[in-house]
Amino acid sequence: MLRQSVVLTDANSQPVTEDNAPIVTYDPVARTVTLASPKAPGVEWLKEGQPYKLFFLVPPDDEADDRGLRAIDRATLDPNQPREIAFYVGPKNGVSRAEPNVSFCTDVLPIFALKCSQGTCHGGRGAQAAAGLVLDSASGVTHTAIGRVAQGANTGGAAAPPEPPGKVFGVNMPIVDPGNPGNSWLLYKVELAPAPVVDAGPPPRLACAGPPGAPASAAPAPDYFPLVPAAPYADEIERGILNDYVLGREMPYPVAQVRSPTEQALTFQEREKIRLWIAQRAPVEACGGCGDAP
Repeated sequence: MLRQSVVLTDANSQPVTEDNAPIVTYDPVARTVTLASPKAPGVEWLKEGQPYKLFFLVPPDDEADDRGLRAIDRATLDPNQPREIAFYVGPKNGVSRAEPNVSFCTDVLPIFALKCSQGTCHGGRGAQAAAGLVLDSASGVTHTAIGRVAQGANTGGAAAPPEPPGKVFGVNMPIVDPGNPGNSWLLYKVELAPAPVVDAGPPPRLACAGPPGAPASAAPAPDYFPLVPAAPYADEIERGILNDYVLGREMPYPVAQVRSPTEQALTFQEREKIRLWIAQRAPVEACGGCGDAP
């Protein structure tokens, strides 16, 4: 998702200066595009009391031109739909974050431990972790997920370095790209899975030790709803298109008969917690092991 995907102008349709061009990010879970200030915290960005316009561009037929929004399969927006949004910058409304902070130890690692580390999947204890990816410990996530090119995205040698997003989706995409959920293979693997449809009961409670000096806490933390889009899960057509570009099966690996929460696909809230963690630069604390809470 590039700055050239959208155009921000003043009321007279004059583009803002380059230093005021917004940072454009993509949420592959909620399938939303967010524009954020390029300025440091506390530095004024848009003028209070002034109107602005936002234009969504349709890329020209030239495949070499990346201006405008494109889907994973390079499809463009319908040129006949409304593509202009006018808005007014009102007074500041508090200083709270638009999205909640997440904790790796209490929000993210329990999801990995419960739903990604069973049997011969991505647990580091016992059998060899699938694809060399270990997700049941802070050390495993640090050394095998963050900044490492996914096997399904690797088009070069065994040690191919991660690449920024390009014209072709997913080429040498890292499993987790800190700060960039839209360029993190892990999220697309979980998005291949349909919504959970079986009520397998509440997930077991885990006790994960937090950073040094922090008390152990029961996890996962209560679900929150930072974004609840009209269609929180990709439909069959969208998953079919995604499957053409993301190799392998959906994650967690599907089972014929779901008998426990650990065998279910991730819920929308679980996917959003992982997405938020990546967006917040994927910090990893030394949490210790996650075991059944007493």
